[in-house]
Amino acid sequence: EVTIEAESTAGQKLVGNAGRGQKIFHEHPVASCVRCHQVGGKGGYVGPFLDGIALRKQPDYIRESLLDPQAKIAEGFPAEVSPMPPFGVLLPEQDIEDLMAYLLTLKKDPPPGTVLKPVQDLSFE
Repeated sequence: EVTIEAESTAGQKLVGNAGRGQKIFHEHPVASCVRCHQVGGKGGYVGPFLDGIALRKQPDYIRESLLDPQAKIAEGFPAEVSPMPPFGVLLPEQDIEDLMAYLLTLKKDPPPGTVLKPVQDLSFE
């Protein structure tokens, strides 16, 4: 179980819970990360797969990607603008910490056969 500590904008100590973060990733009606990202071979193809993200990227990069997805577009993705919403305005701070804690548990490579290539055409015509 991974926990992550941060300070809220109100100065309160927040501790992320990976179990709650996993539920947010897979089940949250607004965040619904799994619609666009794959973990364990399940999920969407719009965003990068996230298996092994905790080994490929530093926590600061992951947090920035959640809060300001426009700051850096993932390598290999053709969009100039990320279709991902800024979760800092969609989720409470505690949910962000829980999601961070979950993402930091993702240290295994994707299962064989996982589609790793990004979708080339993101037009919504």
